[in-house]
Amino acid sequence: MTPTFTDGDYVVRFGWRGLAGSVASALIWAALLVYVVIRSDSALLLAGVVAGEIVLVLVVARDALRLRRREVLFAVHRDGVFFGSDAVLDDVPWHLVRAVELFVERVRSGRSQQVYHCMAVRTAGTRPVARAGNAPGAGRVPRVSARYIDDAGRRDLLPGADGTIRWACRRMTGWRVDRNRLEDALRRYAPDVTIIDGPDWPPALSVSDAMAAGRARRRRR
Repeated sequence: MTPTFTDGDYVVRFGWRGLAGSVASALIWAALLVYVVIRSDSALLLAGVVAGEIVLVLVVARDALRLRRREVLFAVHRDGVFFGSDAVLDDVPWHLVRAVELFVERVRSGRSQQVYHCMAVRTAGTRPVARAGNAPGAGRVPRVSARYIDDAGRRDLLPGADGTIRWACRRMTGWRVDRNRLEDALRRYAPDVTIIDGPDWPPALSVSDAMAAGRARRRRR
C-alpha cells in the first residue's frame, strides 16, 4: 500500500523520462518490423517481431497510464523510505535504515554491457537476505567470486563486510533521484542516516587487486 505523502516529503513520481524509454523501445522494434517485412520471407520471424511490437505497445500504454496517475516510484517521508518502482512495494521504516546507497549494476551479455543505476537502503546485518522485489545487487556474491575477492584482500567489497546489507534495492529504470533533495529529506527525517556511494555490482577488482589474488593463489599451490 502506498503511504500518504505531505509537502515536506521527497517524492519521485513516474514522469516523461520513463514514458520516453518505453516509446523509444517501441519505435526501435517498429523499425525492425519494417525491415523484416521488406527483407524476410519468414512467416515465423515476422510473427515473432509482430508479437514483440504488440507487447511493447502495451508497455507504452501502461506507462502512459502510470504517467497520468503520477505513480510514486520512490519517496523519503516521515515514517521511512518507500520504493514503488516494482511490482513489490516496499516501505522501509527508519529503525531499519542505516544508510541510503547509490551504486551501479553492470550486466554483461556477450560483448555488450548494460549499466543500471541503482538505489538501496542498508540495514544492519552480515548476510544478504532474499526479499521480493529486490534488484540483483542486494544478493550474495557467488562463492567462486567471493573466494577470488578474499584472495585479493578486498573483503570490504563483500556484502555484510561493514556490518550492513542492502535490505531494499531497486534499479532506477526510467527515473533518478536528486541527490540534494534526497539529502535535505534525510536531514529532516533521519539526520543520522547518510548517503553513500556503494561498490558496483558485481563487485569489481582493480588490476592490482587481481594481481594480489593471483599471488595468493600461487602461494597455496
